[in-house]
Amino acid sequence: GRIAFDYCERIFSQGAELVAALRPEQAQRAAILRLGVAGPISRHVVLQLLEHAHKIDRRVRISILGGPFDNLREQLEKHRLDFVVSTTDFSSQMGVEFTSRLAGAIPICFVAIPRLKARAARFPADLSELPLLLMAPENPVRKDVDLFLCRHKISVSVATEIEDSELIRFLTLRGQGVATMDALTVRDDLKLGRLKKLHRKDIGIRQNVWFVCGRHPKPNPVLRRIIQSLMERFSIKV
Repeated sequence: GRIAFDYCERIFSQGAELVAALRPEQAQRAAILRLGVAGPISRHVVLQLLEHAHKIDRRVRISILGGPFDNLREQLEKHRLDFVVSTTDFSSQMGVEFTSRLAGAIPICFVAIPRLKARAARFPADLSELPLLLMAPENPVRKDVDLFLCRHKISVSVATEIEDSELIRFLTLRGQGVATMDALTVRDDLKLGRLKKLHRKDIGIRQNVWFVCGRHPKPNPVLRRIIQSLMERFSIKV
């Protein structure tokens, strides 16, 4: 019964999109791209995506919904979202109606305010003496960070686990601990000296950025062009 209900809900939602696109008055209104963004995704990725969409049609309106993966997946499956930006590819869990694309892989680094960096002269050994601000255990980057620490036999004290890159950045700037952050999120902080990298060499960890959307083209021609361009030509600038 639940499967049938969800299927009918998707059909009705798609039908409503088609009816709206065919109404004469809709042609005069700006198209609305309903975008879902997972918490770990950098705001810089979102800004690049918005700029790309507005280059295709500057009149497009973009509605952004943030949230956990499960909620975004459910909203996309029910066609309440048009497009999702995530650190995981969940399209395989949604069936043949949906598709995905790896849009980029952003380097991850350990960062801290200068005062804390001074206490980490031996990297990564000195991480055992400092509090760490990390993503939640199920996050793909967090799993890679845990493997990195295990490989170097480092036992650490985890002060905070949050699935929100901006909140982790804020706590890091407040001196609450050492964070593992993607290079885009902390780019300006590193340039201005507010934060410092604890290592010179690349540690080999990346945050994957996935685009997930429905496989069938949108009835609205503007949304169709934008989504097609994002899925075929867009690339993240690091």
